[in-house]
Amino acid sequence: DLATSVHARRLASPSIVHTVALQDFAGAERYDFVISSLPLNNFPVETVDEVCAAYERFLAPGGALTYFEYMFVRAVRMRLARRAERTRLVLVDRTIGDLVARLGVGREAVLANVPPAFVQHLRQPSP
Repeated sequence: DLATSVHARRLASPSIVHTVALQDFAGAERYDFVISSLPLNNFPVETVDEVCAAYERFLAPGGALTYFEYMFVRAVRMRLARRAERTRLVLVDRTIGDLVARLGVGREAVLANVPPAFVQHLRQPSP
């Protein structure tokens, strides 16, 4: 309806769209909330390292990051992959595990999703 359309335009007008990879974004802003659906299992280890560092860099003190990943995909792929791919996935798992160990505050299973997914919640410590 018209009221919703006007409201949506008003909210969208101050938006800025950046067309650069997250890890290459040079903005100095820190955010209270970051939501991500990047397919980290598909990226080279160096990219996953850079993305995880960017997540931490962009979170304000007390800021929250929520991301999802499909359940057990990395574990299954590690078991079925050839050596080089398995090594890559082990390193990706380690990088993500380190981030979750530092900032993780909870995880939810979304079984109704196809395929089922984990929603991971992380929070940057407050000073």
